[in-house]
Amino acid sequence: MLLFYDAHQARSLFERSEPLLRLRECLHSALDGTFSILIETMHVGERKTEDIGYGMRAVFECYRTKVVSEAFFESHRRYADFQLIVSGQERFFVGEAEDCKLQSPYDEERDLVVYAPPDMQANPQFITLCPRSLAIFFPNDVHAGGLQVSSENSNIVHKCVIKVPVGLLQLGL
Repeated sequence: MLLFYDAHQARSLFERSEPLLRLRECLHSALDGTFSILIETMHVGERKTEDIGYGMRAVFECYRTKVVSEAFFESHRRYADFQLIVSGQERFFVGEAEDCKLQSPYDEERDLVVYAPPDMQANPQFITLCPRSLAIFFPNDVHAGGLQVSSENSNIVHKCVIKVPVGLLQLGL
């Protein structure tokens, strides 16, 4: 997993190929361009998908954050998730696949592995994303997003998730 608290810090990573330049353009548009207008005007429960080329797709979402007991723990094999918060705040559970208990085997059609909720007494790891934060989840990263930052309050999140084929991500980090 990579985490940037200001998505603009990641710019230099995306100058190595045409697909990565397109990814960067999409992230920029989600914050300060055409996509940002679309995302910010969405209502709770809305979700839109756009093909952005090179096998990548952008998913624009608006939802209310939820309590951890309602979390969906997942990972992917063919795609990395670039999760960019446009407005609102949310927490993510993060963990490694080998440390999590499998609930449903890999579904190739959906590129999805589902995990059982972790033992919350075992000190699970969480990160908080705020506006302009970018988290990148790779195939070994189990994640569950959309979680309330505060146990008392839910809030509305507008975000862009870009599904990127892992073959495009030869970043040489």
